[in-house]
Amino acid sequence: MRPIARGIVKHLIVFVALLALVAVIVFVTGLFVDLHPDAYRDGMLSIVYVYPLVLVAIGLFALVKRLRRGDRATSLDGLVRWYQECGVFTGIAIVFTLITVINNVMMLTGIDAPKEGLFAYQHMLVRIAIVTGAVTIAMVREAVRVLRRLVVFFTSDPSIRRSMLDDLASRTVEVVTRRPFEASVTIFTVLTFLICVAAIIASTWREVAGGAPFYIALLILYGVLLVVFVVIRLARR
Repeated sequence: MRPIARGIVKHLIVFVALLALVAVIVFVTGLFVDLHPDAYRDGMLSIVYVYPLVLVAIGLFALVKRLRRGDRATSLDGLVRWYQECGVFTGIAIVFTLITVINNVMMLTGIDAPKEGLFAYQHMLVRIAIVTGAVTIAMVREAVRVLRRLVVFFTSDPSIRRSMLDDLASRTVEVVTRRPFEASVTIFTVLTFLICVAAIIASTWREVAGGAPFYIALLILYGVLLVVFVVIRLARR
C-alpha cells in the first residue's frame, strides 16, 4: 500500500477508535459524577471538528521544520517520522495543545458553546484522557519502549537509575533551551492538568467557574509559555 493511502487508512482507524473511546470515557465518567446533558455530543464534536485541523497543523509544522533544515523529502512518511521522534509524552502534549487552542478559539468566537462551571474542567480532563489513548494507539511501539524503560529504571541498581536520570535531565535541558514549541506544549499540558484537578478538588467546598474566562486564561497561558521558551531559545544562540 502506498504511504499516503496507508496514512489515510491509519488515521481513519484512529478516528473511529477515538469516537469509541470518547463514548467509553464519558460513560465511565458518568458512573462517578453527574454528566452535562450534552456530554456525549460535545465529546464527539470535539473529535469531529478538531481532529482534521490537528492533522493539518502537525503536517504544516513538520513541513516547515524540514524545509528550514534543507530537507526536501517532505513525504507523509517523513512527517510521521518527525512526529514519532518527539516521543509519546511530547506527542500527547502536541495533540492536546493544538486541540485545546483550536477549540478554545471556536468557543470564544461562537462556533462552539463554552462549557460552564465544573463541567469545563471535567471536559478538559476527558480530553487529556482521549488524547492520551489516541496517541498511545498511534505510537504503540514507542509506548511499549517507554514502559520497558520504566521497568528497567525501577528494577535496576542505583547507578543505572542515576545514569538514566542524568540522560533525562540532559534531554530536558535540550528541549527547554532549543525546542520552544515542544517545551511550551509539554508545560502547558501539565499545567492544564494540574489546574483542572485543583478546580475539581476545590469544587467540593466552593463553586468553580468555567466559561469564557477559563478558555481565555488557557490561551493566555499558552501564549506566555511559547514566548518565554522562544526568548530562551534566542538567548542561547
